[in-house]
Amino acid sequence: EKEKKINELTSDMNAIKEEYEKNKDNNEKAISNLESTLEEERNTHKEQYEAQEKSYKEQLDTEREENRNITSQLVEMKTKNCELLTEQQDLSTKLASQNK
Repeated sequence: EKEKKINELTSDMNAIKEEYEKNKDNNEKAISNLESTLEEERNTHKEQYEAQEKSYKEQLDTEREENRNITSQLVEMKTKNCELLTEQQDLSTKLASQNK
């Protein structure tokens, strides 16, 4: 009777041990899958962020170039304006001297 009880307990213990190992493997696989998913998500967001940052930098470069062009045009217009004012003053002076 004692032998039978020992065999039952050993059998139960082995079943529990098998169940434990099976659960341990499943848990390790689940953890591994979660870590993989997390890494994929991290990489996806990193790629999205880098793409967005690149796009913003390109847009900023374009806007800076446009600003340089506009500034250059303004300088040209101011220079032309000064030339026209000088020309106008010269003509006014010439006209005033002719009317004397």
